[in-house]
Amino acid sequence: MARDMDSDKRDVLLALLNEKYQSIHVMRRRVETYYLASVGFLVGLVSWVIQHEGRPQLHQSILLSVTIIVGIAAIVLQICDIRKGFQSTWAVVRGMEDLLGCWKPDHFGPGTGTLYPETWQATGTKKGKGRFFGHCFTILVIAALIALASIWIRYMCAASAGSTSGKADHRITQELVSEKEDGGKHGDVH
Repeated sequence: MARDMDSDKRDVLLALLNEKYQSIHVMRRRVETYYLASVGFLVGLVSWVIQHEGRPQLHQSILLSVTIIVGIAAIVLQICDIRKGFQSTWAVVRGMEDLLGCWKPDHFGPGTGTLYPETWQATGTKKGKGRFFGHCFTILVIAALIALASIWIRYMCAASAGSTSGKADHRITQELVSEKEDGGKHGDVH
């Protein structure tokens, strides 16, 4: 009877462990979706800024920059929250795997060693070798900085080009006004 009880407990533990593994995969996919969609949006935005022909106004550049900063901050906060859940879920998983004997040498037979490599015990902790979340944050920040730089470089270049061409535009406008006032006698273009 005690043996059946151990078997029942093991079955429950395996079912819970499977659910935690699925949760970890869902969290990882969610982070991938957030950061890939964000980077894709920022790449598209940079392409649009570069190809856009009109001179951006200061208020447009500021609004676009604030939108990027707030959007990336919101995504980073969401990813941080998922990361906390990821780490706590891994702590539960490690405990379950320990109860099942996954980390005990030769638990599954003589000479089998541990079921998993010992380095895997650090998964989801600061000692772990995986840098998934850190890489996501780095890529997001770099993409946001590139987008912000492209917005402000475009604004500055258009502003400086506009300051020289603005004088020429003003001169042409003055000539057209003078021509209209004189009855079109000046500067006939054929």
